[in-house]
Amino acid sequence: MYGYVPRLGGFQVGRNQTASAGTAIVVLIPPMTGAITHVGEMVLTAGATAHDLYLLRPLNYTTVASAAASGQAVVNFTADPGIYSTNYLYPPLNLPYGQALNPLPTFQTADHGIAANDYVVTETPDGAFWVAKVSSVSTLAVTMTTNVPTGGLVAGARIWYFGTISLNDPATAAAQFRFTTTASAANTVACVGFGADLLGSLHPYDPILFYDANATNADTLNRLEGWYAKF
Repeated sequence: MYGYVPRLGGFQVGRNQTASAGTAIVVLIPPMTGAITHVGEMVLTAGATAHDLYLLRPLNYTTVASAAASGQAVVNFTADPGIYSTNYLYPPLNLPYGQALNPLPTFQTADHGIAANDYVVTETPDGAFWVAKVSSVSTLAVTMTTNVPTGGLVAGARIWYFGTISLNDPATAAAQFRFTTTASAANTVACVGFGADLLGSLHPYDPILFYDANATNADTLNRLEGWYAKF
């Protein structure tokens, strides 16, 4: 029997989103302040080739070091979020938020400095979020494959680091959630039981990314649904 999880709100994103074969489908599930993000159902119509679908949790986060104007591709980071050994900002999973990380936790994976093809998500001043892919890195000046959106980025805005689909979580050593589609069919992946989910964020106010490389014979993401809760 599943316990009742009080819900603070719900979401449905990625409705009928597709892309040409060879162009990845990347969809953001935004965070809610003070809440855990839960994905309950994923519905996708697959093309004639089976693809791996991923739900990615952030591995760490940092902040924007200095304001970035819209129309430019470079964002200055406060620290490299992939260097967990010195720059990890999440509390250990068994400690409450606000408790000092002293000493830093023991990590289950090696450092993975931010690099080309990594994904990040950044807060924007209007309360929205920008999904970006890294093109190149020069120390802490990170060039994205797309330009900063209208309104720019302010210093201190959070940058969540997702890396790539092959990276394991430094806190748990767990791989990212993966589901392999059945080709040329409607694929529905849903939670089983009341209060259960496919995937929940590990920390409050964390987004989740849907990723489909969509390499051959394009897919269509019909929708992602879920909810927010205190735990």
